[in-house]
Amino acid sequence: MLGGVRAEGGVGTQRQPSTGRAQCEELIGLGTWMLDVATGDLTSQPGLRALLGLGPDDPDPTFSDYFRALHPADRGELAACWERLVDDGTEYCLEHRLMLPGGLVKHLRAAACAERDAAGTIVRVHGMAEDITALRTAALQVERERDRSRAVLASLQEGYLLVQAGTVLEVNDALCGLTRRAATQLVGGPVGAVLPPGVLGESPDSDVELARADGTAFEAHLTRTVLPHGDADDPVWVLLVRDTSAQRAYERLLVGRTETDPLTGLLNSRAFRDRLRTAVADCGPRRPLSLALLDLDHFKQVNDQHGHAVGDEVLRGVAHRFVSASGESGQLARVGGEEFALLLPGLALAQARKVVEEVLQAVRSQPFEHAGQVTASAGVAQRTGDMTDDALYRLADARLYEAKGLGRDQVR
Repeated sequence: MLGGVRAEGGVGTQRQPSTGRAQCEELIGLGTWMLDVATGDLTSQPGLRALLGLGPDDPDPTFSDYFRALHPADRGELAACWERLVDDGTEYCLEHRLMLPGGLVKHLRAAACAERDAAGTIVRVHGMAEDITALRTAALQVERERDRSRAVLASLQEGYLLVQAGTVLEVNDALCGLTRRAATQLVGGPVGAVLPPGVLGESPDSDVELARADGTAFEAHLTRTVLPHGDADDPVWVLLVRDTSAQRAYERLLVGRTETDPLTGLLNSRAFRDRLRTAVADCGPRRPLSLALLDLDHFKQVNDQHGHAVGDEVLRGVAHRFVSASGESGQLARVGGEEFALLLPGLALAQARKVVEEVLQAVRSQPFEHAGQVTASAGVAQRTGDMTDDALYRLADARLYEAKGLGRDQVR
């Protein structure tokens, strides 16, 4: 058992169909998976099979298959990260090794994060593992041997530059592909044509944004090494550039899933309370901050009379109307079953009430196809003095209940 989740060989596994994206992930050495915490079912893309060295006739991988393939020296760290992830949602990103049949060792960079439901309970874990064996092998060769063999460079998936005195001495085909520039355009030219200013003086590894010849930008990870036994006053630098755009986009997608309500696409309660705390902390004495809590009136009757499918349809429609009516005034979230919150930085109480009135009007203005007319009540509060985020939330909540007690479909 890891973090209360079964990791035995009997865990159910579902193989995802080989889509175009899955094929691309397999080609670049990327394996993605999703674990259902309640059932223990592991859903994996074909790339994970490739990372584990499985053939087409081998059984689908399970969580325990992956854990058993770990290098013994790396199991403790990954197990500890997994326990924290399942216990409190602490995401992780780390490197480890896999010991595959035949003595093959793979170096992987692995990341995972938890997805929560509206109640804040962890329901799924999303993860990815990337094969970085080529990068580690190439970097080690460069560091130990100063080997500039073109055969090695041609085998690299990462872009390669050799730089001295701010001038590019050598590049490989991968770098030309990343930057969409020919080698003749790069060699002999300034390193500033490829890398941001001052990048050689930074730490050995960093994430940077680079530009292609056509002006488009991409995210990259840069590794810098000074060749040993060189001129101390005029060192020779070896730089490896890896395009991380796809990886970063996927990581942002995973993070977005942990902050988003799956039904409406709005922020969930946990993410909204984080935004509220930040807004209160950043709120200066001259910048007002208002908070509105909105609750659909008699929503239980919608579910009872029309069913939960119609209820979900109404919630999605209401969320859309809320967003349209509030525009860019603030940050909107679904914080309960039929309860929403609207954070309005920069707006005083009177301005905030006006925005909320427009939001409620947008709800009542047009009946829903299967549920008829729906209304909502709202409570609005403005932060004063040194009011905490909890105090502001309680005040808005009290005014919401005041609005419901006075007949609903109004703002207090």
